[in-house]
Amino acid sequence: MDPFTQALLGAAVGYGVAGRRLGRRAALWGAVAGAVPDLDMLFGRDFFTQLRVHRGVTHALWFGPVVGSLWAWLYVRWRRHRGREEPLMPWLLVFALSLLSHPLLDVCTPYGTQLLAPFSDARFAWHAVPVIEPGYTLILVAGLALGWRLPSRASAIAAVTIAVSSGYLGWGWWLNQRAVAAADAQLAGWGISAEVNAFPVFFRMAQRRIVAFTDREAWVGFVDGLDPGCIDWDRAPRDPSPWVDRLRATREGEIFSWFTSGVDTWTVSRQRQGWLVEISDLRYGQEPDARRGIWGVRALFDDDGRLLGAPYRHQEPLAWSLRALLRQVHGGAAAGACAPGPKLQAPANCGQLLPPCNGHSGSSTTPVGARRTAMGRRKPAQSFDPTSPGSGGDPVHISAAVSTMTAGAERRALGRNPQ
Repeated sequence: MDPFTQALLGAAVGYGVAGRRLGRRAALWGAVAGAVPDLDMLFGRDFFTQLRVHRGVTHALWFGPVVGSLWAWLYVRWRRHRGREEPLMPWLLVFALSLLSHPLLDVCTPYGTQLLAPFSDARFAWHAVPVIEPGYTLILVAGLALGWRLPSRASAIAAVTIAVSSGYLGWGWWLNQRAVAAADAQLAGWGISAEVNAFPVFFRMAQRRIVAFTDREAWVGFVDGLDPGCIDWDRAPRDPSPWVDRLRATREGEIFSWFTSGVDTWTVSRQRQGWLVEISDLRYGQEPDARRGIWGVRALFDDDGRLLGAPYRHQEPLAWSLRALLRQVHGGAAAGACAPGPKLQAPANCGQLLPPCNGHSGSSTTPVGARRTAMGRRKPAQSFDPTSPGSGGDPVHISAAVSTMTAGAERRALGRNPQ
């Protein structure tokens, strides 16, 4: 979560546990402690080191109780040295719990938090809210402002604020589970077995980005968690590639693959200088594109599989504007409805799969043959319905053909599989 919101939560925690004894100082120092764990971002020498270090040791579950206790003890000693007597226990609660609130909020986002660092680098994520969620932030702002104006009731107001904001996070988790269930039902109705993931979307709390993986493909779409309808999917091959293995074997590729927790895809393309390989994080994206998210890692290899320069971070350009922001907030083409093309019909049993299916009769929210993205660009639509005429009824047939052509080109270029 963004540092400002983390500081607000720390202030609410400080007010809640020690407002009666310490007054507004509990909120001010709680805000400082709530933001402190994000100082780990200062220790990364480059983008990939920051991915490894951020949300590491300072976000571990033990960090708040241990460092907070030490911080409280030093603070009380310092105050006594200056002739001011301070109670130890209230300050211990302020520092320890405000520090601990930081990773507990971060784990509710899809970014991933190393709660067990340094003993394990496993990343935990509950996908309840995006890393910036104005609705959650406003709850904290309102509660703290009211408590500041009513200091005699500040502790009680802070407790209510924490309870309401926690309920908001729980609602986000429920939306995610509902989105996963809706996507599972639609794919199962088509006879497709897939691993389904759902991720919150910036500025649209109810909407979820769905990422599903079959054996050979990635499927991406959007769904409204409050009123799930048929999802307009984009799909792309996700076949094993020796080029991708080579990128994953680099320091940068290994870190990025660990960071995505496996929710990634890749592309391999022939360039004038060699083979361009990209691994892309599918958790984040403003359009249903199964080929890439908003950022990834890229590398260029020659025909013998040697790196032509160090792998580097790639980020899709975002042409932000007021119009684009309003389009993102109010939905635009992102909301999922089964979108037919010339030979693509919405599944007849849509209403049975996802009742009541919002009354969709197969009409699309986007023009046939094109989809306008959230940023105003246009790209060819890639919707697919395995029950439609001309699709062959089995996406693996198409994926296998793409896989065969890609693998053949790679083998001819390399002359061997790189190890």
